[in-house]
Amino acid sequence: MRFIASALGISAVRFSADDVLPERGVLQRELIARVTERYAFHVSPPVGPGLGLQQVLIFQSGVLGHTSGPIPIIQLSIFPDGIAAIAKDTDLAEAVLNDVMAECDSAVGYRYGVAQLESLYLSQLVVEFSAEFIERTAAFQIIRNTLDGSLCNDRREVHLKRLVFGLDLANETQMAIQQVGIQLPGVVTLVPRDFVIERRMPEPMERNRFFCAAPIRTKEHRVLLETIERDVVASNAN
Repeated sequence: MRFIASALGISAVRFSADDVLPERGVLQRELIARVTERYAFHVSPPVGPGLGLQQVLIFQSGVLGHTSGPIPIIQLSIFPDGIAAIAKDTDLAEAVLNDVMAECDSAVGYRYGVAQLESLYLSQLVVEFSAEFIERTAAFQIIRNTLDGSLCNDRREVHLKRLVFGLDLANETQMAIQQVGIQLPGVVTLVPRDFVIERRMPEPMERNRFFCAAPIRTKEHRVLLETIERDVVASNAN
């Protein structure tokens, strides 16, 4: 497998609002102003008379000054039950998320530092798999041969385009609905839990270039893809 690029990374936490909200409450306009100024966001939630409280606060195109250099922030989203940062990879996103939570604790009175937080991640990578992984995987080849005979009347070949694995999260989704309320979007809506391998369009098929997503850190994602390719190729050799 050849690593091409990290498309993006999401680092998020999920919590009970009762555990993190300031004990004296918070003015939403104060929170929006503080976050916008601190991270120089170009896009911030609107504030003004008659708008009322917003269920989800979305900030876009900001930057975090960091000891290793500025970190561009693609998006920061604050939900009723969580907060999520999007950057180039999960390490950068986590640095942003930790800074945001620390800023909210010290400047606005939040309690992220003492609350029980559940960490969530999403890594999206672009990679090129070896021909052995795509062409010699027995199950894929059986399906391709069957489809070639049934679907192809113009000498074109059928190719693997998308592969998805995932956990059964029906109970988790139902619990989130009960806790947050069906009318309120939760942080899990921004962090899909599926493992995805799909063709990177419009790249030529012969390049075997794929877009991959997984609910883990970027570094772990790269190792996992390398392991999958190695194990598949080895199993075919046997």
